[in-house]
Amino acid sequence: NMTDKLEIVNAALAATGVSPVSTYDSQHPDVAPVDAVMRRVTKQVQKRGYWFNKDYSLTLTADSNGKVLIPTNTLKVDPSDRRLPYVQRGKFLYDPVAHTFAIGVSVDVDIVFQLEIEDLPESAGMYILERTVYEFYVNDDGDAGKAQAISQRKDAAWIELKADELENA
Repeated sequence: NMTDKLEIVNAALAATGVSPVSTYDSQHPDVAPVDAVMRRVTKQVQKRGYWFNKDYSLTLTADSNGKVLIPTNTLKVDPSDRRLPYVQRGKFLYDPVAHTFAIGVSVDVDIVFQLEIEDLPESAGMYILERTVYEFYVNDDGDAGKAQAISQRKDAAWIELKADELENA
């Protein structure tokens, strides 16, 4: 079974000596801080763009006002044609040369999406788990020796993710 949010929360709680929770939306006071770290780590990891969350030459269509809406779970977007100047500004593509959102045409983009943890390949899920545990433990002023061991697991998970990236890229 794939890594999920509850597994990550419980791994982080366990590292700090806190008993596991039975549901991800538990009202336990330590769940919210773990969740905050997990969300940040998930975004940081996925923003890089991997074989599993990057689409190439995806066509985004202009609306009746000429604005090109960017999908909500987008972390990074660039025109596939590098000569086009468009950038992400808020929820839309923006033309910083013509100083307008009114692009007026469809634009093919290379785009990096933020996926749900449950939709990630296992190597990415495990890296997010180990990195979340590490960051939560260190933020919690965890013991340096134990932090070192957790850091080694995080580094091993990173190596797994990079190996999968090379295999799939």
